[in-house]
Amino acid sequence: MKRIICLFAAMLLLLSGCAGGSGSATVTRGGNDDFAATGQKVESSIFGRNIKYDAFTPAENIALPADFADMLQIGKTLYFLTDGAVCYLDIESGESGKLLDTDAKMFAAHGGSLYTYAPESGGLCEYSAEGERLSEKNLAIQGDNLTVEKMFVTDGFFSFVCWNRAEDTAFMQHRVFDRDTLEEVNTVDEKKSASTTERIFGAYKGNSILKAEESTMDSHCVDVAEINLETGKTSKLAQASVDCIESVYNFAYSPKTDTVIFFSAPISEGGSAMEISEYSLSDPDNIVHKRFYADAPTDGKVFVSVHENIVSAISGGEYRYFDYLDPPESITLACQRAERYEDIIFAFEKETGIMVRTVSYGLDINRLDIKLMAGDTDFDLFEPVFLYQHKYFLSGMFEDLSKYDGIKRRLDGNLAASYVSSLDGKYIGIPTDIRSMGTKEVYPEDGSMWTYSNAISRFLYLAQNIDVADGVYKDADGKELYKLLRYLYDNPSGNESEMPFGKEINLLSNGFILMNPSSAHKDNSVKFLEYMFDALNGDIPGIVPESGQYMSLDSTDDIYLYWRIYAWDYVEPIYNAANSVSQSDGKSSTLKSLAREAAAEVAMRIGE
Repeated sequence: MKRIICLFAAMLLLLSGCAGGSGSATVTRGGNDDFAATGQKVESSIFGRNIKYDAFTPAENIALPADFADMLQIGKTLYFLTDGAVCYLDIESGESGKLLDTDAKMFAAHGGSLYTYAPESGGLCEYSAEGERLSEKNLAIQGDNLTVEKMFVTDGFFSFVCWNRAEDTAFMQHRVFDRDTLEEVNTVDEKKSASTTERIFGAYKGNSILKAEESTMDSHCVDVAEINLETGKTSKLAQASVDCIESVYNFAYSPKTDTVIFFSAPISEGGSAMEISEYSLSDPDNIVHKRFYADAPTDGKVFVSVHENIVSAISGGEYRYFDYLDPPESITLACQRAERYEDIIFAFEKETGIMVRTVSYGLDINRLDIKLMAGDTDFDLFEPVFLYQHKYFLSGMFEDLSKYDGIKRRLDGNLAASYVSSLDGKYIGIPTDIRSMGTKEVYPEDGSMWTYSNAISRFLYLAQNIDVADGVYKDADGKELYKLLRYLYDNPSGNESEMPFGKEINLLSNGFILMNPSSAHKDNSVKFLEYMFDALNGDIPGIVPESGQYMSLDSTDDIYLYWRIYAWDYVEPIYNAANSVSQSDGKSSTLKSLAREAAAEVAMRIGE
């Protein structure tokens, strides 16, 4: 990946020129001795596309206002709303300055025009991209119970995002007005909720806008939805892997690619990495990420926009751009939570110049299976969902890594990694972690449902009766399972002295990164897997992945692998029976019946 870091001038005098509201001549880059270099610009290629662009390259020295409330883009020009003025920056030439004086608190763009709005006075103005006033109207909306937060201009409407406080619980709504008559044509209420999640709105197309909101299923994701201002209908379009808890984010719609581009930055030191990511609104498989680091966390605001081949991103007073053209070599990793490996990914990209795209299929794991079975080449590596790893191993849906000398040498030289990765003389993948599960650090003896003695008794039952890899289930009649159910009923809070199958287990838990057998970039994928192994093995200074580093083993005697004894497809009946014990009458006949039925179901599922 090509990374060019260079100094750029921050417009210190431009702030006073814009914020003061007094007229001044256009300020041109390099034409003022009071400009000072205070930041950096990072140039990177991203997201290669088979699309023809009216390509251009931003200037090498970019000057930004020292403070601004909002940013938007028309063509190659960025516009900044400051206190008292709208400023501009031509990102191709670097020319920048004050465009116009205004008391507006918000602005929007549509069809090559710039619109400003002052909620207190109701002043609504339209300007050309060069700052010529084209029209002025008055549209008073704000009142004691209604606060205007943001405006949008669509093909036929002016739309205002408002907080309505007329009721006991404040709620957000969209007030929609005809652009010609200023008649209110619709009011779209956001869903009321006891807990308010952050919502971010952005321009879209037609008479719609976009909304991004924290997913109700996962705080590490945001749902992207279309709000049709004419009908009031909201339709979910995509889900983005953006951390809503530890980062601040913004997004922009790209009509050229029909994608939404997110830019997020950590709220505080030590937070998630800065990230630029893109999500298709028309192709569910077109989900790619490019993440990068900055020298400091954000100042609390991030801005992003796109025109032709250039994506502009601003945070902490620094301007960065990303270019669609001539992307570097890349591989694609299908992974639900790629941020766990961001240190490895970033360091690998920096060292090799190979970009690691990531694709998240969320909870739709069937898409990954279908692609593997079809021999699709649109991803190179993948991380199976933890409880369903076994099905990829048993069906052979992985590239045997023992064929690659560098990976084989690494795995052969690490007893723990070799042991967990071996299957029928093959290496199935690179372990993402190797850790012990059957300990009191993981399951303290605290009297809960998962207290040590109860949790380990379940694992010991599985270890002594199931081997997923060999398709073995030794307790088809349920006699051993009855012992477990009897114990769990009699000891709901645990009892180490009565554990039916022993008192400890050496159980290793780990996930894997596997290679797609149909990968079109196996050489680069091997390089990444080798790098990941070295990082997790502690061989690359300065990288301590979130998942931790490999534990060491002196021997593999009496050590069980979690995936070989606990595959949810097989053990679900056992856990359902164990969880229902407390609701039963506790009679031996009842527990034996539960055990027989569950064991018969397991035997049928495992094929014995």
